[in-house]
Amino acid sequence: MDWTIRAWNPAAEQLFGYSEAEVIGQRFDEILVPPEDLTNVSDDMRRIASGETVRSETERLHKNGQRMQVERSISAIHDVSQEYTGFVATYSDISARKASEAHIQTLLQEVNHRSKNLLAIVQVIARQTGRMYEGPDFFAVFNKRLESLTSNQDILINSQGSHVDLETLAHKQFAHLIDPADPRVTISGPTVHTNESASQAVGMAIFELVTNAAKYGGLSQETGSVALSWAITEQVAPNIEISWVETGGPPVTAPTRKGFGSQVTGPILESMTSGKTHRDYDPNGLRWYLSAPLARLTE
Repeated sequence: MDWTIRAWNPAAEQLFGYSEAEVIGQRFDEILVPPEDLTNVSDDMRRIASGETVRSETERLHKNGQRMQVERSISAIHDVSQEYTGFVATYSDISARKASEAHIQTLLQEVNHRSKNLLAIVQVIARQTGRMYEGPDFFAVFNKRLESLTSNQDILINSQGSHVDLETLAHKQFAHLIDPADPRVTISGPTVHTNESASQAVGMAIFELVTNAAKYGGLSQETGSVALSWAITEQVAPNIEISWVETGGPPVTAPTRKGFGSQVTGPILESMTSGKTHRDYDPNGLRWYLSAPLARLTE
């Protein structure tokens, strides 16, 4: 009843780090209970004395001062006349389970964050596509753009991480409309692993460039071609330089209006990569460039 430890088994030695000789005669609350939990423990002892068994998850102190996540069960001890004489406490180490639960919670929060980001992007795609297309045309274009976005997510999942290989990303975006192995297509550049936001932005930009080239540009004719390439500048804070060059297609003229494709390959991409884009409507073929800090795309 005075909270003095009278017995201490080998499992308790292993869990809390104290030997039996170190704790026998010591007060339970002085060596195991965190200071802020002392009031709660006093309340628990009153409940136990009245005949209740207390079960809960809590923290207890290891000999080295480390806080431990434990599950406890505390019940009263009575003498032969059924008088309350003390209590017995059983503890189980649940630190591994609590760490697993915390990891799961972190993953759920990440899923929630990514879902909100995707929904925001889908809203932008729907709104911008709706300005340019109606009826069946809207659904056809909208679905293609969603496929582009979905393929980015597939690559992220398959890579078991938060980064995507830029070459793989480019091949996936071409594949929606044309075989990337087509001799009219050239994709080249050093290995670059883009982060989640950059892969979404760059992937959608490539998809829009491919779509435009297949409909009106270098991939709309058998004689045309497209070269997508990238390089890393040699400097203290390197940039990635991405270029898109079309040749052999119909004569190129600057568009009279700017649609969703212009936004995705321009302002939207610039804001998500901290980069600068440039379009050159050369009569021989469209030329498009992006220059952005490499760290912004990869970290």
